[in-house]
Amino acid sequence: MANINNKLLFFIRSLTESELNEFRKFIISPLYTSGRNYDTLLNEIIKFNSKESSRLTVQDLYSKLYPGKTFNPQTIKNRFSELLKLGEEFLVYRKIQDSPAEKDKLLLSSYLDRKMYKFLDSKLQKEIFELSSAPDDIKKFENLFSLQEMSIRSLGEKKKFDAYFQKFFENTLLSTSIFLNNLFTNGIEYKQQEYLNRKYEFNFVLEILKDMNLAKVMKKCHSSDLKILKIVSMNYNLYKAYENINNEDNYFEARKIFHELHDSLSNEYKLQLYMIFIYFCTRKQNQGINKYYNELFKLFNEKLDSGFHSDFSQNIYPLSSFRDYVFVGIEVNKLSWVDDFLKKYSVLLPEDVRDNEVNIANAKLFIARKKYQNALSIISGVKPSNFLHYIDVSLIKLISYYELGEYEDAFTLIDRTSHYMRNHKEIPKSHMVNFTGFIKFLHLLLNAATDTKVKDQAFLFNELNKYKLISKRDWLIEKISELNKQKKAV
Repeated sequence: MANINNKLLFFIRSLTESELNEFRKFIISPLYTSGRNYDTLLNEIIKFNSKESSRLTVQDLYSKLYPGKTFNPQTIKNRFSELLKLGEEFLVYRKIQDSPAEKDKLLLSSYLDRKMYKFLDSKLQKEIFELSSAPDDIKKFENLFSLQEMSIRSLGEKKKFDAYFQKFFENTLLSTSIFLNNLFTNGIEYKQQEYLNRKYEFNFVLEILKDMNLAKVMKKCHSSDLKILKIVSMNYNLYKAYENINNEDNYFEARKIFHELHDSLSNEYKLQLYMIFIYFCTRKQNQGINKYYNELFKLFNEKLDSGFHSDFSQNIYPLSSFRDYVFVGIEVNKLSWVDDFLKKYSVLLPEDVRDNEVNIANAKLFIARKKYQNALSIISGVKPSNFLHYIDVSLIKLISYYELGEYEDAFTLIDRTSHYMRNHKEIPKSHMVNFTGFIKFLHLLLNAATDTKVKDQAFLFNELNKYKLISKRDWLIEKISELNKQKKAV
């Protein structure tokens, strides 16, 4: 028994009202439909999609399309398939209409195939000029390469060999630069994946990069006046920084080149590069290298000043770039900046996490301002729905309990939190190591605070130094010093 094609139903549901009206016009055009009328079929399927006509059967549809004829399941299947095929052609048509550059390339290709060189040359010259003056990114250079390939073919067919060889040289420089940029960008992505413990049996990209000696070539790229070669040099340095996280000089060299190129780059490409810079600095900051807090703060401000904040609206939790801005702002003691940031950008957060994010951020600000009771009060309304919120809430509570002398509550929460961390294997290593280190050392600090015997300050500092990575190190150092003074006073 025939059923209504589910793919066809899904396609029609995906269309907006204006797209549906345009699709109606598309399917009545004899250019696409060879004279067959699909309008009735479309109308009936739209009714079928509605709640009022949800009981409409395929037989009902057939009788409306072919009144008085015996039901033929193959015929109705054919009509469904044909309408879906028209839908696919409609999507291609829409894509071309929405992509002037692609439409122009198809036109130029047709001119070339028909040897309409006068049409081709004037159109090519105009397209290359307009594209050359557009903001720089890899897509722009890929489009330039495609256009110049047509120019090279045209010159060859017209036997203009001097111009042909010069254009060929220019285009190989362009194609090789595009290849290298894509290679470096993919290498950066795979190095990020390695950091997240994702590995492949044989990684073709990383094996190529490992065996390539490009230092000499990259020096020439860096000294070149060509924008594309400057971009190659920038991405090479970025890859080298990701290849070995200790290659700080490569990172700062990439940043220097980025500043030189900044005004000429497209917004989309600038945002992509900002995210790569930020991820590198976040890893360095996770290593406990304090200067990267200031570098991150600088990057965040550059990014925001450029108008790039769409990532705050993305519902990709538990990952949250918004949280990082608050964290770094507090770490560099720019509390007023964090206040302003929250007022301006918190409205962009997804509604289902906004209240939690804002309350946690304000609680962190209360902690930084030593208003611990206020921090506990505001955090009481937060019900963590992901590991980041859970860690943040626990950290805020533990610090507040310690500062307020509510040691029993702190001990209880440490037990509960330790159990949570053991049972949530999805937590990334950096978060796991830093926070579990904090829990373990705070337990030791609480024991020292509640022990009537004098604890040697050197012992506590020695224990703290065993943790290469630990959350709130500066606060813990401050508490050790305070505890030592209290013990001596007794």
